[in-house]
Amino acid sequence: MDEAVIVSSAEGVAHLIRSLEGLRGLAAFLVALFHIYVYGRWGGLPAQSGILQHAWLFVDLFFVISGYVMAAAYGARLGSPAMLAGYMTRRFFRLYPLHLVTTVTVILAAAAVQSAKWLLAAGGIQVGDERPFAVPFFDLDYLGLELLLLQGVGIVSKEIHNYPSWSISVEFWMYLFFGVSMLLVRTRWLRAVFSAGIVALCLVHFIGAWSSSAPATLDVQGLPRGLLSFFLGVLVFLACPSPSAPRMTTSRAGRETLLLGLLQAGVLLLALWLIERQPSLGAWQLAIPFVFALLVLALLPDRGVVAALLQTAPLQWLGVHSYAIYLTHITVQTVLDWPGRVVPEPFKHLVALAFVAAVLLLSRLAHRHVEVPWRERGKRIAARLEAAARSRAGLGRHAT
Repeated sequence: MDEAVIVSSAEGVAHLIRSLEGLRGLAAFLVALFHIYVYGRWGGLPAQSGILQHAWLFVDLFFVISGYVMAAAYGARLGSPAMLAGYMTRRFFRLYPLHLVTTVTVILAAAAVQSAKWLLAAGGIQVGDERPFAVPFFDLDYLGLELLLLQGVGIVSKEIHNYPSWSISVEFWMYLFFGVSMLLVRTRWLRAVFSAGIVALCLVHFIGAWSSSAPATLDVQGLPRGLLSFFLGVLVFLACPSPSAPRMTTSRAGRETLLLGLLQAGVLLLALWLIERQPSLGAWQLAIPFVFALLVLALLPDRGVVAALLQTAPLQWLGVHSYAIYLTHITVQTVLDWPGRVVPEPFKHLVALAFVAAVLLLSRLAHRHVEVPWRERGKRIAARLEAAARSRAGLGRHAT
């Protein structure tokens, strides 16, 4: 989950790719619904949807978009260790403050819920099947890994506290790996070969793991899953460095927009079909990140019927707040988990509506008061680091 999908074209002109922004917002919203209806066992009619049952796969879409955005925004700028330091400073302040805040809020929400259950139990009222504080909601060792952004890289396999943040852990270390790689590998064709090599190694990793006793599923934590999709996104940028389309006549533009829309719709339907069939695909589910990459490529011109739908105001709002939605919804789910599981249909969807309203409100507050201020603070710190490095380099040249 990253900042607004603003990239620089080959001509150095900044572009906001609104359709990718909307796509990311929709994906974050579907992941939140997956966590309540499917993972959280709220059940009901939405949980019967094959797409929602496997909506965890949209995390791989986040990685593809992130790879494209990082390559477009920073690939040409990572020319020195100082620029790498500035880049990583921006990435840290983009990810870590909200990660820290939401980790704390989830733990506090769980403690509050368990305390309320304990007080009710003392009065002879039992809520849920588990005794108060019988669930593993706090783990000091795991918290240490969370604070170091190491909880998702494969050291442990746990899902407690703000468990979706495993992908934020992976994202951070992929940023560092990408930054160092771009610093060392300078030419476009070498970067393409390098990125394709990373993708190939990740494919070999999964096929090798699945050939043993491990079940064939991408639903795992760890760097290989993230690197596969991230560097597919990098390859998308290397294949299409400029999202802008050349000027053309009105009639030709209309025909190309129609064909582009048909391509977008076809790729989107293919992605949804593969997501629905994920459990039966075996090793073929490795095609899903590639289809996500093709979808991103098809949306880059920001024209076409699917692009137009993704540019509607509600999806743009979700896109702007997608990182906050992704990290805040577990706090709300923790509070509403028991009523969400026990209230029968159709009334359970009233709980879901309360969940959605609370997530959107909390996301707005988190975006305004945590994300944006700390992101801007990180930009200022990075700019000072880069300016100091340029000043030292200038003094060094004068000295010689």
